[in-house]
Amino acid sequence: MAGQEDPVQREIHQDWANREYIEVITSSIKKIADFLNSFDMSCRSRLATLNEKLTALERRIEYIEARVSLRRLLRISPVRRKRHVHFTLQTPLAFHHYTLFILFCFPPLCFRSRREKR
Repeated sequence: MAGQEDPVQREIHQDWANREYIEVITSSIKKIADFLNSFDMSCRSRLATLNEKLTALERRIEYIEARVSLRRLLRISPVRRKRHVHFTLQTPLAFHHYTLFILFCFPPLCFRSRREKR
């Protein structure tokens, strides 16, 4: 009997060792998957923040480019006096273009919807 129990005991111990090994590998894989998921969420969040900042910078650049092109179109030269800056329009059509630009950028209140007035 002692000879028969010895191989059975070895097989049981080997089976438990295999199960423990499989459990260690499974838990390691779960930890790696959790890390990758948290890393993915962190990267997505940071990329979304960077995207918002880039969008704001692009809008600002477009605004500055529009102002520069308007200044070139109207040939406006700033005249600095103490705290205020006054502009002189140097071409006959400059006033007309400037007026259209102002109306386009800042429409009168009568043309705005009720939501925009609030």
